[in-house]
Amino acid sequence: MNSFAKLLILPLFFQSCESMRLNKAKKWDERGVRAVTASKKDGKRDEQKLNEAITYFNKSIEINPHSKYVYINRGITYHYLKKNRLAIADYNRSIAMFPDNPLGYHNRAIARQDSGLYQEALSDYLTAKDLNRKECSVYYNLGTLHYSMDDYPTALEYYEKATECREDYALAYLSMGEINRMMRDYETALRNLNKALKLDPSYTEAYEERGLVYLKQAKYELALEDLDKAINLSAKSYKAFFYRGLVKRSLNKQEEAGEDFLKAGELKPYKGTAMYSIGRLFSENKDYSDAILYYERSLKLEQTVSTYNSLGYCHLILHNNEAALAAFSEGIRMDTLNTNLLNSRGMVYTNLMKYDSAIVDFKKCMRLRPAYLYPYNNLANCYFALKQQDKACEYWKLAVSKGYVYNPEWKAAFGIEDPKELVKLHCK
Repeated sequence: MNSFAKLLILPLFFQSCESMRLNKAKKWDERGVRAVTASKKDGKRDEQKLNEAITYFNKSIEINPHSKYVYINRGITYHYLKKNRLAIADYNRSIAMFPDNPLGYHNRAIARQDSGLYQEALSDYLTAKDLNRKECSVYYNLGTLHYSMDDYPTALEYYEKATECREDYALAYLSMGEINRMMRDYETALRNLNKALKLDPSYTEAYEERGLVYLKQAKYELALEDLDKAINLSAKSYKAFFYRGLVKRSLNKQEEAGEDFLKAGELKPYKGTAMYSIGRLFSENKDYSDAILYYERSLKLEQTVSTYNSLGYCHLILHNNEAALAAFSEGIRMDTLNTNLLNSRGMVYTNLMKYDSAIVDFKKCMRLRPAYLYPYNNLANCYFALKQQDKACEYWKLAVSKGYVYNPEWKAAFGIEDPKELVKLHCK
């Protein structure tokens, strides 16, 4: 064979080796995806299967570190393992290599949202939406993000867009119904929940939510009918037991109500005692006095930071400032770096006009967690109360510039006003 012939054959040989290498990497990636799929059972994820998947994805990356999807797949797996920092790092790698791939931004947004990085998540969701406007789940997730930020009108807008994008989006109709109920628009809530049930007649969560709406309307028989259906569809439906307990209590069936509450507490996947779980359920239902009773019972069985935080929040809502201060302070004693507790205690100090102590807590929050925006506005309010208007304006403006989202309900609950409006009124 002459040298010219060798030059022709050699590239073909290298192409064949490269193809084999990429194919081997692809197979490891596919094994990882299968392991992630197999990890889901009864609505939960098997940690051993997920770690097995990580091993396969690592092997794939060792062979081909430039794959379009393997970092996303490994990131999703880390997210399921509640390792959001590692998940975000993988999505960053994917985005750096493939900046036009909406999946990287969408998944990073989900991990950031779960980490409480709402403004960063919002930016990612909007980028994902701009890159692929036909992906209906982006609209839905934008709704959930605004829901998490207590911006219910914007959440409704995005849920509505999700149903326009996909007419059979039962989950979006359910989410709209939940917000309608929270805003006391019960008739609209029923219309949306009826749509969800028409799309899926065995939708347990829709029966739960519609049962709660009927309870709010004092239509107890209809409420019981829906909640019984939910329990028949899923014997582990803790919400259905809890809501049914509320209905039975309204019907003065106290013993039966107590049995349902206890069952709900046993089923609810909160960490802590059944008493703590029942307290959380009452709190979510805005029944704060009953929530306090169960949190106090829980603390007699087990003292945890989350219980003190939840107890303090209920007292804060009810303007029981001294009791709130005691609960938050006890939680901080157990976890000195907990920014939620520090911010909440700062709010209590503000209510008690102990502004110097409030400022210390808010500033510590900002040092520990600069992206946590509530302390900025709360600190500004302290300075305004102290007649230090320049400093108040500085922090109001900082809160607004960083993307602080205001909920009008906070004015009645906590006396907190919109910093945008305060800047207009008091700042140059």
